[in-house]
Amino acid sequence: TAISGAISASYTTGATATAMNGTRYRCVATNSAGSATSTAATLTISVWSTTDIGAVAAVGSSALSGGIWTLTGSGVDIWGTSDEFRFTSQAVSGDVVITARVTGLQNTSSWAKAGVMVRETIGATSRHAFTCLTASNGPAFQRRLTTAGSSVHTGGPALSAPGWLRLERVGNLFISSTSSDGTTWTELRRETITMAAAVQVGLAVTSHVDGTLCTATFSDVTVVSAPVAVN
Repeated sequence: TAISGAISASYTTGATATAMNGTRYRCVATNSAGSATSTAATLTISVWSTTDIGAVAAVGSSALSGGIWTLTGSGVDIWGTSDEFRFTSQAVSGDVVITARVTGLQNTSSWAKAGVMVRETIGATSRHAFTCLTASNGPAFQRRLTTAGSSVHTGGPALSAPGWLRLERVGNLFISSTSSDGTTWTELRRETITMAAAVQVGLAVTSHVDGTLCTATFSDVTVVSAPVAVN
Protein backbone atom coordinates (compact mmCIF):
# COMPACT_ATOMS: atom_id res chain seq x y z
CA THR A 1 0.00 0.00 0.00
CA ALA A 2 1.42 3.38 -1.00
CA ILE A 3 2.14 5.69 1.95
CA SER A 4 0.57 9.06 1.24
CA GLY A 5 3.16 11.85 1.01
CA ALA A 6 6.17 9.52 1.34
CA ILE A 7 8.03 10.77 -1.73
CA SER A 8 11.34 11.84 -0.18
CA ALA A 9 14.62 9.94 -0.13
CA SER A 10 13.90 8.76 3.43
CA TYR A 11 10.86 7.90 5.49
CA THR A 12 10.34 7.95 9.26
CA THR A 13 7.44 6.05 10.75
CA GLY A 14 5.20 7.54 13.38
CA ALA A 15 4.89 5.98 16.83
CA THR A 16 5.17 2.22 16.51
CA ALA A 17 3.02 -0.42 18.19
CA THR A 18 3.46 -4.14 18.65
CA ALA A 19 0.75 -4.73 16.03
CA MET A 20 3.16 -3.28 13.43
CA ASN A 21 5.68 -6.06 14.01
CA GLY A 22 6.50 -7.72 10.69
CA THR A 23 5.39 -4.78 8.52
CA ARG A 24 7.40 -4.71 5.28
CA TYR A 25 8.54 -1.55 3.52
CA ARG A 26 9.77 -1.13 -0.06
CA CYS A 27 11.03 1.89 -1.98
CA VAL A 28 9.97 2.55 -5.58
CA ALA A 29 12.09 4.93 -7.68
CA THR A 30 10.68 6.18 -10.98
CA ASN A 31 12.00 8.36 -13.81
CA SER A 32 11.64 8.60 -17.58
CA ALA A 33 13.55 5.34 -18.04
CA GLY A 34 11.09 3.38 -15.92
CA SER A 35 10.91 2.30 -12.29
CA ALA A 36 12.79 0.07 -9.86
CA THR A 37 11.61 -1.47 -6.60
CA SER A 38 13.92 -2.19 -3.69
CA THR A 39 14.01 -5.36 -1.66
CA ALA A 40 11.76 -5.23 1.40
CA ALA A 41 12.84 -4.08 4.86
CA THR A 42 10.92 -5.69 7.72
CA LEU A 43 10.03 -3.74 10.83
CA THR A 44 10.72 -5.69 14.02
CA ILE A 45 9.21 -4.50 17.30
CA SER A 46 11.36 -5.67 20.21
CA VAL A 47 10.10 -5.90 23.77
CA TRP A 48 12.40 -4.70 26.56
CA SER A 49 12.46 -6.39 29.95
CA THR A 50 14.27 -5.43 33.15
CA THR A 51 15.62 -7.40 36.09
CA ASP A 52 18.25 -7.43 38.80
CA ILE A 53 21.10 -9.82 38.08
CA GLY A 54 22.61 -11.57 41.08
CA ALA A 55 21.73 -11.27 44.76
CA VAL A 56 21.57 -7.47 44.98
CA ALA A 57 20.77 -5.95 48.38
CA ALA A 58 18.46 -3.25 46.95
CA VAL A 59 15.92 -3.66 44.15
CA GLY A 60 16.67 -1.60 41.05
CA SER A 61 14.33 -0.07 38.49
CA SER A 62 14.07 1.00 34.86
CA ALA A 63 11.92 3.59 33.13
CA LEU A 64 11.68 5.12 29.65
CA SER A 65 10.32 8.63 29.12
CA GLY A 66 10.80 10.97 26.18
CA GLY A 67 13.54 8.82 24.73
CA ILE A 68 15.53 8.81 27.99
CA TRP A 69 16.15 5.60 29.89
CA THR A 70 16.62 5.96 33.66
CA LEU A 71 18.07 2.93 35.41
CA THR A 72 18.80 2.47 39.10
CA GLY A 73 20.92 -0.42 40.23
CA SER A 74 22.63 -1.75 43.31
CA GLY A 75 25.14 -4.59 43.40
CA VAL A 76 28.71 -5.29 44.40
CA ASP A 77 29.98 -5.03 40.82
CA ILE A 78 29.97 -6.38 37.29
CA TRP A 79 33.29 -8.14 37.75
CA GLY A 80 35.04 -11.26 39.00
CA THR A 81 33.28 -14.59 38.50
CA SER A 82 29.74 -13.39 39.33
CA ASP A 83 27.84 -10.13 38.81
CA GLU A 84 25.32 -7.96 40.67
CA PHE A 85 23.57 -5.16 38.75
CA ARG A 86 20.39 -3.92 37.05
CA PHE A 87 19.86 -5.03 33.45
CA THR A 88 17.31 -3.75 30.93
CA SER A 89 17.48 -5.81 27.76
CA GLN A 90 15.85 -7.43 24.79
CA ALA A 91 16.34 -10.84 23.21
CA VAL A 92 18.21 -10.93 19.89
CA SER A 93 19.86 -13.60 17.80
CA GLY A 94 23.01 -13.35 15.71
CA ASP A 95 24.92 -10.22 14.78
CA VAL A 96 23.91 -7.06 16.64
CA VAL A 97 25.07 -3.55 17.46
CA ILE A 98 23.94 -1.60 20.51
CA THR A 99 24.76 2.10 20.84
CA ALA A 100 23.86 4.49 23.65
CA ARG A 101 24.84 7.83 25.12
CA VAL A 102 25.33 7.80 28.88
CA THR A 103 24.06 11.23 29.85
CA GLY A 104 24.48 10.87 33.61
CA LEU A 105 26.01 8.50 36.16
CA GLN A 106 25.73 8.92 39.92
CA ASN A 107 29.04 8.68 41.78
CA THR A 108 28.17 6.09 44.42
CA SER A 109 31.73 4.74 43.96
CA SER A 110 34.62 5.53 41.67
CA TRP A 111 33.86 2.15 40.05
CA ALA A 112 30.11 2.65 39.66
CA LYS A 113 29.40 1.62 36.06
CA ALA A 114 26.82 2.19 33.34
CA GLY A 115 26.96 0.90 29.81
CA VAL A 116 25.85 -1.39 27.00
CA MET A 117 26.05 -5.15 27.29
CA VAL A 118 25.63 -8.35 25.30
CA ARG A 119 24.98 -11.22 27.75
CA GLU A 120 24.51 -14.89 26.99
CA THR A 121 22.01 -15.42 29.84
CA ILE A 122 20.61 -13.50 32.80
CA GLY A 123 22.52 -15.77 35.17
CA ALA A 124 24.97 -14.02 37.50
CA THR A 125 27.98 -15.95 36.14
CA SER A 126 27.12 -15.62 32.44
CA ARG A 127 29.54 -14.89 29.64
CA HIS A 128 29.19 -11.28 28.52
CA ALA A 129 30.76 -8.28 26.83
CA PHE A 130 30.31 -4.81 28.37
CA THR A 131 31.32 -1.35 27.15
CA CYS A 132 30.92 1.03 30.07
CA LEU A 133 31.65 4.37 31.66
CA THR A 134 32.74 4.48 35.29
CA ALA A 135 32.12 7.30 37.74
CA SER A 136 35.82 8.21 38.14
CA ASN A 137 37.94 5.66 36.28
CA GLY A 138 37.07 6.39 32.66
CA PRO A 139 35.60 4.05 30.04
CA ALA A 140 36.30 0.34 29.80
CA PHE A 141 35.65 -2.81 27.86
CA GLN A 142 35.02 -5.58 30.37
CA ARG A 143 34.09 -9.17 29.56
CA ARG A 144 33.79 -12.71 30.88
CA LEU A 145 35.07 -15.23 28.38
CA THR A 146 33.74 -18.39 30.05
CA THR A 147 30.80 -19.07 32.34
CA ALA A 148 31.88 -18.39 35.95
CA GLY A 149 35.33 -17.37 34.70
CA SER A 150 37.23 -14.30 35.82
CA SER A 151 36.51 -10.94 34.23
CA VAL A 152 38.95 -9.17 31.90
CA HIS A 153 39.43 -5.38 31.65
CA THR A 154 40.64 -3.01 28.93
CA GLY A 155 40.63 0.70 29.69
CA GLY A 156 40.08 3.48 27.19
CA PRO A 157 40.89 7.15 26.58
CA ALA A 158 39.56 9.76 29.04
CA LEU A 159 35.77 9.98 28.83
CA SER A 160 33.02 10.73 31.34
CA ALA A 161 29.28 11.27 31.13
CA PRO A 162 27.93 12.44 28.80
CA GLY A 163 29.69 9.95 26.56
CA TRP A 164 28.81 7.54 23.76
CA LEU A 165 29.27 3.77 23.95
CA ARG A 166 28.98 1.05 21.34
CA LEU A 167 29.25 -2.73 21.38
CA GLU A 168 29.12 -4.90 18.27
CA ARG A 169 28.75 -8.64 17.87
CA VAL A 170 29.83 -10.21 14.58
CA GLY A 171 29.67 -13.95 14.99
CA ASN A 172 31.71 -14.51 18.14
CA LEU A 173 33.78 -11.36 17.67
CA PHE A 174 32.89 -8.49 20.03
CA ILE A 175 34.06 -4.95 19.30
CA SER A 176 33.99 -2.24 21.96
CA SER A 177 34.15 1.48 21.07
CA THR A 178 33.63 4.87 22.70
CA SER A 179 33.04 8.40 21.42
CA SER A 180 32.71 11.89 22.81
CA ASP A 181 30.35 13.04 20.05
CA GLY A 182 28.69 9.94 18.55
CA THR A 183 30.46 10.52 15.23
CA THR A 184 34.16 9.78 15.70
CA TRP A 185 34.71 6.45 17.43
CA THR A 186 37.73 4.97 19.22
CA GLU A 187 37.95 1.20 19.30
CA LEU A 188 38.99 -0.12 22.72
CA ARG A 189 39.46 -3.77 21.78
CA ARG A 190 38.19 -6.76 19.84
CA GLU A 191 37.66 -10.01 21.69
CA THR A 192 36.46 -13.45 20.63
CA ILE A 193 33.87 -14.81 23.07
CA THR A 194 32.01 -17.99 22.22
CA MET A 195 28.31 -17.38 22.90
CA ALA A 196 25.04 -18.91 21.83
CA ALA A 197 23.31 -17.20 18.91
CA ALA A 198 20.41 -16.12 21.15
CA VAL A 199 21.52 -13.53 23.72
CA GLN A 200 20.25 -10.57 25.74
CA VAL A 201 21.33 -7.09 24.64
CA GLY A 202 20.78 -3.95 26.68
CA LEU A 203 21.72 -1.40 29.32
CA ALA A 204 23.43 -2.12 32.64
CA VAL A 205 24.19 -0.19 35.82
CA THR A 206 25.85 -1.19 39.10
CA SER A 207 26.49 1.00 42.13
CA HIS A 208 29.57 -0.93 43.31
CA VAL A 209 28.11 -0.42 46.81
CA ASP A 210 25.64 -3.22 47.43
CA GLY A 211 22.48 -1.93 49.08
CA THR A 212 22.96 1.57 47.65
CA LEU A 213 21.19 2.43 44.40
CA CYS A 214 23.05 4.21 41.61
CA THR A 215 21.11 6.16 38.97
CA ALA A 216 22.24 6.31 35.35
CA THR A 217 20.52 7.92 32.37
CA PHE A 218 20.85 6.93 28.72
CA SER A 219 19.72 8.60 25.49
CA ASP A 220 19.98 7.70 21.79
CA VAL A 221 19.71 3.98 22.51
CA THR A 222 19.64 1.89 19.35
CA VAL A 223 19.81 -1.87 18.78
CA VAL A 224 20.47 -2.95 15.18
CA SER A 225 20.61 -6.58 14.12
CA ALA A 226 23.55 -6.12 11.76
CA PRO A 227 27.24 -5.23 12.06
CA VAL A 228 28.00 -1.60 11.13
CA ALA A 229 31.64 -0.85 11.89
CA VAL A 230 33.65 -4.07 11.63
CA ASN A 231 36.21 -4.16 8.84
